[in-house]
Amino acid sequence: MRMSETYTYSIKKLTGSRREITVEISSSATESFFRKALETLAREVGLKGFRKGNVPPDIAASHIPQDALFEEASRAAVAETYPKAIMEHGIEPIGKPEIEILKIAKGDALRYRVRIAVLPDIKLPDWKKISVKRNAVMVEENELDKAIGYLQRSRAQHIAVTRAAQHGDFAEVDFTIRMGGVILEHGSSQKHPVVIGEEKLIPGFERELVGMRVGEEKAFSVMFPQDWHQKQYAGKTAECQAKLISLLERKLPERNDAFAVSLGAFKTFAELQTSIRDGLIREKEETERVRTQMAAVTSIAAKIDTEIPHVLVSREVEKMFEDLASRLASGGLTLDAYLVHIKKTRRELEHEWEKEAGSRVKIALVLRKLAQQERITVSLADMEEKMKDLSKDYGSQNDAQKHFSENALREHAEQSLINEKVLELVEKMCVIKS
Repeated sequence: MRMSETYTYSIKKLTGSRREITVEISSSATESFFRKALETLAREVGLKGFRKGNVPPDIAASHIPQDALFEEASRAAVAETYPKAIMEHGIEPIGKPEIEILKIAKGDALRYRVRIAVLPDIKLPDWKKISVKRNAVMVEENELDKAIGYLQRSRAQHIAVTRAAQHGDFAEVDFTIRMGGVILEHGSSQKHPVVIGEEKLIPGFERELVGMRVGEEKAFSVMFPQDWHQKQYAGKTAECQAKLISLLERKLPERNDAFAVSLGAFKTFAELQTSIRDGLIREKEETERVRTQMAAVTSIAAKIDTEIPHVLVSREVEKMFEDLASRLASGGLTLDAYLVHIKKTRRELEHEWEKEAGSRVKIALVLRKLAQQERITVSLADMEEKMKDLSKDYGSQNDAQKHFSENALREHAEQSLINEKVLELVEKMCVIKS
């Protein structure tokens, strides 16, 4: 039980990282809240002979319903005393509090109860004894070959030809794809770009283009694979109509010193190969570094037995939906269309994601606790620089602030930097290099 001159409160632990706070406000303090409530509501009363907002409270009182007066008085009382109660006790509430007025009457004390979810105070294990092995990375020859091939294709010459289409040619095709006489979704296109043989369309479609000449039309059938991502078409046969609009032979540059020189800062093809190999190794090392950092933190989280508040899980699921919607939008799709496509409701997907969301929340709580325990902070200069980096995703800091308030952007930047420092510390203490 905590006390002040005007109110007392008690705090009770509930299951699931929840707290119940019962507050009782003295009769004298309650009376002051009634006076404030009357003054507030009087401003909304309109009476003949008075301008609105200028009706004296004592005169306005008879025109204000008692339930409205009680509601405003209790609202004002909670707004003033509840923040003080949680601050004095060091409670960090999450989500919306459940507030219940238990007793309110003129000339008497006011009592109310609040139930709120709180951040769980987790206890870290002896985390510095946890070890994760970092694997050595290497670049396979086929990976190097693929990277060089990409550069070759980016410098390829495209030459118009009158011969029949061959594997590897670049073509433009008009096509329709039907099933049961009905054109499929995304089953029609004009001057559709195709590199014959890359199998970007339905498997088997591009093979039918081989041998065709510009202006030629062809009808043929293809069968969707059993594991096709659009399940409604899997294993079924579609009727296709295609017309070859243009045909270009793709001539790749040879892999030699001249090709390397054309790319810029290289004198020989061997230098280019070394540079690409080094770049691939750096990418793999960074990927492995991130993997081991998260593996270590996940191992720490696995040793913690705590109940995660459902409100935090729900928030994380909502973030996952926002991320999915953003990715879909970049590809021209909507979340509703995607749900129809996978034949699931939003609620079904939420249920599937709850376990993953709970794991993410637990890891976030571990990072937060580690930052507190190790007293990790960031400088103002670093925070400002991070805000600039985060803003680049939106074009500028002004554009970023259209999506986030400056305070929200600053908090996001600070938390990102703190998490980075925590992960670096975990890496230093827990990751064993092979």
